[in-house]
Amino acid sequence: MPERARRTSSPNTRTDVVVIGAGVAGLAAARQLDDVGVRVLVLEGRDRIGGRVYTHRDARSVLPIELGAEFLHGDAPQVRDIADAAGLIAVEISGSRWRAAHGRLTRDVDFWAGLDRVLGKADPKRAPDRPLSALLAERPGGHRFADARTLAREFVEGFHAAEVDRISERAIAEGGNPAAEPESQRIGRIITGYDAVPTWLASPIASRVHLGTIAHTIEWTPGRVSVHTRGASAGIVQAQAAVVTLPVSLLHANARGRGAIRFTPEVDTIRDAAAGVAMGQVQRVGVLLDRPLVELLGERRQRQLEDATFLMGRGVDVPVWWTSFPVRSGLVIGWAGGPSAIALGRVPREIPSRAIVSLADTLGLDRRTLRRHVVATFHHDWCGDPFARGAYSYALVGGSDAAATLSRPVRRTLFFAGEATDAEGRTGTVHGAIATGRRAATQVARALG
Repeated sequence: MPERARRTSSPNTRTDVVVIGAGVAGLAAARQLDDVGVRVLVLEGRDRIGGRVYTHRDARSVLPIELGAEFLHGDAPQVRDIADAAGLIAVEISGSRWRAAHGRLTRDVDFWAGLDRVLGKADPKRAPDRPLSALLAERPGGHRFADARTLAREFVEGFHAAEVDRISERAIAEGGNPAAEPESQRIGRIITGYDAVPTWLASPIASRVHLGTIAHTIEWTPGRVSVHTRGASAGIVQAQAAVVTLPVSLLHANARGRGAIRFTPEVDTIRDAAAGVAMGQVQRVGVLLDRPLVELLGERRQRQLEDATFLMGRGVDVPVWWTSFPVRSGLVIGWAGGPSAIALGRVPREIPSRAIVSLADTLGLDRRTLRRHVVATFHHDWCGDPFARGAYSYALVGGSDAAATLSRPVRRTLFFAGEATDAEGRTGTVHGAIATGRRAATQVARALG
């Protein structure tokens, strides 16, 4: 949280532009507007900045524990430039991938090629659009590619946090297949903590970030908005324009309760576009061990897995795991996306224990032995978080153009940013969110002259 972020009563406030949401998109927009002399105010419902970037620190862990975003995907210049400017330490992840079933491990040296054998068949011009499950049902590659089709399904459910019978085939073809672009396969992490990115973005505007302040209604006419808020800075903020950076789940017409936003008059183009986008469901669990995971294994396994980064299991509740390699640490992260996450969400209190069981079974470890080495577990329920209601977006059937619609200003008054509004194929990423915030700021500055 910025040191000077305010929690004051504000019955009526005037500014040039009001930004709703202090995630990286909102902070990037506000900072850029501030740089060109536009008066800006940021409203955030949570008691912290960062949105879906959420870093937790625990004295028992040598690494920060990321409860939200963790990776830098591809070039990610928007994040890497901030890391350079802020003096952050970023590392590339280049270890090995493994598949596991019932304790049997196989090194996956053909991961990206296998994935592309199936997802590469997706048609960007498919008309009418259809769910990815329809492509899988055609069994591309026949019996020879049966394992690749399973891999593709698991990847889409995990990486995109999607349900294959809902995600758009066209969207996969247009940018949802990193196997087709070697640069997209590059991955890194900021080992000093991802929260340093929103902190850097917020630094020059910290006094204008109002935390614990929930925007619930936007009354607007061209060239004027009145944002009604409740919470720490309850009141009305009046401005010439608003930049809305809420997750797409809160823009759905049927969204209700804390965090949802109402427009007066209604904005049908935005509601219709949002209806073409779903919020992917994820359950992410950090398991802190008293030593690196590999050191719990026998000598032969230790030699095999000394550079292991990702483990993909089958037949377990939490099927994807990654280590902190190349950093030596006892922290491992479990990930369940799509249907697996939805199933776990029905038993929220059991998620940490089921994660530990999944990790043990994936590696063929005795469950009681593994439990003895568990120091702590960490979990944030993004599905139940009222200000997120999921992890990140994916396009539904017929919704592959939704991001482009969401990125367009409404009457030079309402502007939208956030990863779901990125029309360049970077949805679901931090660098995509930052790019949309800067795009919105440019649109606002142009509209204000």
